[in-house]
Amino acid sequence: MKTISKLILLALASLTISAYAVPPTVITSLPFSITVPGRYVLKQSLSSPDVAAILITCGDVTVDLNGNTITGRGETADKAFGIEMYNPNVLSGALSNIIIENGTLTNFRNGIIFTRDTGASESNSTIRNITMTAVGVAILDNVGTDNHIERCTIVPDANAQIGIELLNCTGDVISGNKFYPSSPPYQDILIEGNVEGNVVVSNKDE
Repeated sequence: MKTISKLILLALASLTISAYAVPPTVITSLPFSITVPGRYVLKQSLSSPDVAAILITCGDVTVDLNGNTITGRGETADKAFGIEMYNPNVLSGALSNIIIENGTLTNFRNGIIFTRDTGASESNSTIRNITMTAVGVAILDNVGTDNHIERCTIVPDANAQIGIELLNCTGDVISGNKFYPSSPPYQDILIEGNVEGNVVVSNKDE
């Protein structure tokens, strides 16, 4: 009986390991839409001809830029996004547990944006180790909850307006980010609207 139980436990352990050992999806061209949870890795530095280089429409997603750079087409229109999280089905809680990490975004109107839609806001997600150059608004969290923006480097250009903007957010944590000085009206961090419980700590100008 003990032998059978051990075999069952070993079989379950094997299933668990195999579930986590699924290879990541490799992003080889842009634009790219993510509609299925999983891990996605940028193979090489790429340019995007579209207004949104990467569009994420589901939760439980990790996007690893793998040290590479995504370059936009340089327009100043509001809908020129590097990476956009958007819930087209307006399902509450549908966009959560998203991680974006390890790379550079350049030449976009908006670098990374959590897009609000009626009844849906992004939550429990993390942006980390991202460098932003030549972007108008580097990171915008619109009505997010409990999101983290950490260890990012933001280098504004002549067209830059805002480094990190929190609009009607609750419980966000902004920590360990680096900003490079720029002339007004540029602002490193802008918090506006109805906000509650956000933490901004240990960020600095270089």
